[in-house]
Amino acid sequence: MGQSTTDRLTAVIAAVGEFGTVSAKAKHEQLRAASSQLAAEGLLLFEGHGQRCVQFLLSALRNAPAAGSEAMSDIIYMLHRLASRSDAAKAWFLEAGGMDVVHASLLALQGDEKLLQECTWLAYAYDGLRGLAGLLCRSRGGQGAGHVAVRSAVAWTVYELVRSDFNEVGAQQRPETASILAILVEAMGHENASPQAQWACCAALDAMVKLQAQLASVFIEQGGGPLLARALGAANAMGADGKEFRRAAAYLVTSLAESSVRAADALRNEGAVCLLATMGLQGSGLDTDAALWALGVLGGVRVVLETMSRDCSDRPRLLCAGLKSICECADQAAGDCEELKGLPAALLLAMELAGQDGEVGLACLLESTHAVGTITVSLAPHAPPGSVCDIDRAVETLLKRLHTTPLLRQTDCLGGEGRRGDGGYTDRLLISVAEAAAEAIGRIALVSSDWREALRRCGTLDALRGWIGLSASSRQLQKYLFWAAGAIAGLPFVVLELRSHMKSEEVVNAALCTVAHILDDDVTAEYALVGVERCSDGDVPALLSLVIEAMRMHGGAPEVQARACCCVGLLLSAQPLPGLPTLAAGAVSALLTAARRFPWRSDVIKGAGSALRVLCSWPVPCCGDGDTASAVATALRDEGAADCLSQMLDAFAQDSRESELLEDTAAALALIRGVEEVLQRLERAGPGSPLRAAGLKALFEVARCDLSLLAGQASAAAAAACFRMVQEEPVQGARRLHEAAALLSGLCGRAPQSMGGA
Repeated sequence: MGQSTTDRLTAVIAAVGEFGTVSAKAKHEQLRAASSQLAAEGLLLFEGHGQRCVQFLLSALRNAPAAGSEAMSDIIYMLHRLASRSDAAKAWFLEAGGMDVVHASLLALQGDEKLLQECTWLAYAYDGLRGLAGLLCRSRGGQGAGHVAVRSAVAWTVYELVRSDFNEVGAQQRPETASILAILVEAMGHENASPQAQWACCAALDAMVKLQAQLASVFIEQGGGPLLARALGAANAMGADGKEFRRAAAYLVTSLAESSVRAADALRNEGAVCLLATMGLQGSGLDTDAALWALGVLGGVRVVLETMSRDCSDRPRLLCAGLKSICECADQAAGDCEELKGLPAALLLAMELAGQDGEVGLACLLESTHAVGTITVSLAPHAPPGSVCDIDRAVETLLKRLHTTPLLRQTDCLGGEGRRGDGGYTDRLLISVAEAAAEAIGRIALVSSDWREALRRCGTLDALRGWIGLSASSRQLQKYLFWAAGAIAGLPFVVLELRSHMKSEEVVNAALCTVAHILDDDVTAEYALVGVERCSDGDVPALLSLVIEAMRMHGGAPEVQARACCCVGLLLSAQPLPGLPTLAAGAVSALLTAARRFPWRSDVIKGAGSALRVLCSWPVPCCGDGDTASAVATALRDEGAADCLSQMLDAFAQDSRESELLEDTAAALALIRGVEEVLQRLERAGPGSPLRAAGLKALFEVARCDLSLLAGQASAAAAAACFRMVQEEPVQGARRLHEAAALLSGLCGRAPQSMGGA
């Protein structure tokens, strides 16, 4: 259709539509009736023509396979466009038997994978998941290659839907996910199901179970266990061509076993353990990794060890995959006596591999070090130093890695000149090994006070101290070294090393990261240093002064600024301490300088906002040290804190990932400028802005601690703003704002009359 015709059609439709709109508004009764009748006649004409267009395209779709792939692709595109623009077109399509036409086209397209997928997505576009289910039902009893291709194409489409977000696939009315699962199970179990179809079903089912664990039991109830065992066997029989199929099937085993004890038992009864062992032995890549991982989940440490002892074509890969699986088993072994009993044998194998030279030893070096560390961390609480010689040897192995890694960087220690042309791979590998060893040493110290003291006595801190100063160390390695030292010796050691290396940006960054891990009260964090030696209240001013000095010395390093801001907030999170007035004012200056220098770095702004919120929460009447609070208030005013906080809010007002940043910043601004200042910014942010929900929550939190913030007109203004924002907020994402608004409105209602608004 030419451009001029398109313009004319758009203009005609617009004119007819406008006529229908104005006819209903006519005040003259006869004129309104006559014009409305004419508008209705026009609507019927347009509906009839629209139906003709859809029928034309369906007729073309029936004949398209004979016309070639280009014609088929064009027709599918045109139908897709209609579905995306018009719900009426969807209804006409379905009424005209469009799904039957799509299914017939799919049967004729069995050799063209691209068009098969496009045609399957067309069914989804017109009838959602119900349309996909309908295609499977139409091919339920089909024996031919075309029906097999339909089942495979639908399974892959479901997989793509689930992977993107199965819970939000669209607003179409659709069957429950359990119904789709049942249809996939049926497609998977068809006697003529090809390996391609089984692979597609495994991938789709795995994605569904990952998102909805309860579907694992449904899968087993519908007879999925034997079907998955059959798929594992079919994948093993394909040899090199079945690599991706084997990986998908192993992933499904893992998802099912991790989601349901019943599913795990059913799969064991179907012989899945033996099938996975065979899969691991014949694989040569990611399929081996997936098989050994599933084997560990389903069979435990002993089964993985037995499989690793057998011969295979790619032994280094098998050993690496087995070690990864053993690490996961060791992580989950706490409280499981049977798994704990299998760990000593696994530890011996890991140490043996960690000590090997040559290609196998180097290939498994990182995995074996990880395994030695993970297993030792699991066993250390049950075996104090000197009680089990193998565990003592394991700790020595880890320490040896730390002591010898600098020497191992020399090529003569790595097997000669052949290592020189690897593009730095070996050096990077050895640094990763050192990181794994350092982390393991730290975790051993955290889980056992006996081992912590033993590590202090055996020179571990000296080894760590020597590494910390090496310029060749990577930033990540520096962090692991400091973290391990913090786990063993606590904050005093870290502060001493920080003071000794203040000129090194890398060392300062790593040290501040460890300080934050020690001071943070979130014991659930992965790297939380719980139970290690901290500092006394009397040492806080000196440490705070050191952190502020680090910020000044490394003003151009955003990572240092972010870590330091976090440390300042943590150090001041308790009630103000005697002797802090000057330091508190210096902290305000340092925080605002960092925020202004890096306005778009979310880590810097988040740390600064959190620390400023702490500082702003020191009201003079409630403060144990009035001089400190006064110094803070003066510094906030002189440094223009309110304007800086406003800019911070503006920069991240639309970033849904930074709700915590927005809440802290809004809270600080409210404490400086008052509730009404923040309310104005929330109003300007507009409906749907993440700032609104975060800001209302911040106002609730600060007002709950100090109800005087709602004095005067603030209470009435807050209640009115809550009402307006609730009314304006879009449905998507409204829950959090509604909850925050309800909490703040409740506080406004509780405010005393002397504080309430008019």
